[in-house]
Amino acid sequence: MKTHSFKAELCKCNNCETNMVDENPQVGAKKYLVRDGKTHLNEEVEQMERLDDMGTKFWGCPNCLTDNYLTDL
Repeated sequence: MKTHSFKAELCKCNNCETNMVDENPQVGAKKYLVRDGKTHLNEEVEQMERLDDMGTKFWGCPNCLTDNYLTDL
């Protein structure tokens, strides 16, 4: 069985506790190994969603549909 793994900056939504690949990471943010959609701590990782607020586009939580609760890991 072949595994899909990559390194990526991660963030977390502090509202719904979703872990996501950070599409807008801070400069120098640590990269974590993601293997088969899970972190090194075996937590699920989702993709951020490109959201639109009256013409202003931003990356946010796909569950909460906002970026108000995001924290870089």
